[in-house]
Amino acid sequence: MLPAISQRHPHPSQLERFLRSELPRPQVASIVRHLLTGCPQCREVTGRLWRRR
Repeated sequence: MLPAISQRHPHPSQLERFLRSELPRPQVASIVRHLLTGCPQCREVTGRLWRRR
């Protein structure tokens, strides 16, 4: 069984799809939970993706 997204870092492509609102609700919830932990690596990735928009 694979670990839940909140227990590992989402792949950058998942974070990009998250920012584009292209993920199913369960994946969105997992990513939101992970980002709410304040993960510095994922915050950096999402920040870079956000600035590219």
